[in-house]
Amino acid sequence: MKEILHFLRLAFRRHFFLITVVVGGIVLVLIATFVAMESKWWQNRQFSARIGVCEAEGPRKQQCFEELILSVAHTGGIGQAFDILAELYARDREFASFCHGNTHELGAIAYDDFRRSKDFSPSSKMSYCGFGFYHGFLEAMLFDKGDLGGAERFCDWLDEKFREEIQGVSFACYHGIGHGVIDGNDPTRWGNVQKFVEPGLALCRTLSDTGDHRERCASGVFNALALAYRDPKYRLANDTRDPYAFCRTQGEVYLRRACYDQMNTYVTWVYPNFADALSVAATRSEEAFRTVAVSSVPGPMAQEVLATDADIAALINVCSTLSTHLADMCAQGFGSGLIEFGKPGEEYRVAIEACARTGERAPACFNAVAHSVMDRLPPKTHEQMCRDIAALTSATAAEDCFAIIRGKEGRTF
Repeated sequence: MKEILHFLRLAFRRHFFLITVVVGGIVLVLIATFVAMESKWWQNRQFSARIGVCEAEGPRKQQCFEELILSVAHTGGIGQAFDILAELYARDREFASFCHGNTHELGAIAYDDFRRSKDFSPSSKMSYCGFGFYHGFLEAMLFDKGDLGGAERFCDWLDEKFREEIQGVSFACYHGIGHGVIDGNDPTRWGNVQKFVEPGLALCRTLSDTGDHRERCASGVFNALALAYRDPKYRLANDTRDPYAFCRTQGEVYLRRACYDQMNTYVTWVYPNFADALSVAATRSEEAFRTVAVSSVPGPMAQEVLATDADIAALINVCSTLSTHLADMCAQGFGSGLIEFGKPGEEYRVAIEACARTGERAPACFNAVAHSVMDRLPPKTHEQMCRDIAALTSATAAEDCFAIIRGKEGRTF
């Protein structure tokens, strides 16, 4: 024992400085960790208190939430604002209806920061609530610079950045370009639908990629049109009995497909009853684009029901009023919409629970959920989703899910 103690004393004397440095380093790490945890705890407590103030605002609650998100974005940064946004979604059911618009605004703020500092650090959080962040970012970029080439390079850079993590960023980015190039600020174009969209469509045609990117850009233009139909300011007349009439006038196939896809927000606004909206999509659309129209209508409905206590599975089963193929396309659209507008970080949980209760529509619903999760959520969530599907339903449904996330199609409808 004496020899051991003697050895330790010698070692301590010889390596006193090294031991002091190591122990001091450990102590500093522990202090820094404690300080960070304490700071995070205090920050969360402050945020919770501010959210509580908004919750007491009654009819002004959602506006208060918006002001809180923007305030945090300006003072604490975009990442912190997304944390608040996720907390609001978790605490307030109605917030699901407003989340996409809030992320648009965060995108505009982020672009303003980028414009001044040229610093931009993309995060998977930016896919929350239907990729609205990228829509807002690109709108602001194009309004500021008018540089379509720069916007295209930015989207391609994002695509490369997220290639191994989230597959849908590029599509969302090009959709944002379409939002940004439509010339809704020129009053001389108001009152004429074709004049209203033509500047945007003309710029979409100049994109270097002639396939998906042009169509995604056009989808942004037609989405802006569908929203403008609802605003009397623009004086854009449309026959509510035939809401797809303008889509039939578009020449190129990709333009007509994008138009039929994006009229969903207008159709569901005119026909708030889901069964009525589905009927219009199935009977007023051209046969070649009917599946596009039918599969897009459930998206806005999914966003709405996530903000209520509605029985989501019962609404998906309304799809069964259509023929089998269209019913499956409708169920797929609902599954995708539930992911697009779902609770940040947990998007697929509500979706698969609803899909599991839809009987013969379940395979199509699960199929869409799996594809949408791959587009929007990081790989660490993919296999867990498939395991959760297996626990809820059957091995067959899980096999489809695993096939999709491993690069195969699974059953398609």
